[in-house]
Amino acid sequence: MQQRVYKKSICDLAELKQRLVKVWADLEQTIVDEAIDQWRKRLKTCVKAKGQHFEHLLYITLFVCVDYLYQLLLILKPFS
Repeated sequence: MQQRVYKKSICDLAELKQRLVKVWADLEQTIVDEAIDQWRKRLKTCVKAKGQHFEHLLYITLFVCVDYLYQLLLILKPFS
């Protein structure tokens, strides 16, 4: 969104507002929905971390899930 807004230089606050409204209106709803979902996950993780650094926690869940699926595939492989 920032790249779209600042594609050309901005003269004043009114032009900035106009561009922001235009770029926002042009966004696909799926992009907005995904951004909201990401923020919900980030906020929940921030609360769990009691406001401390939490970026690393966002990726731990992903790695645990991938590892779990890999282990499950290894177990099921002989049956296929």
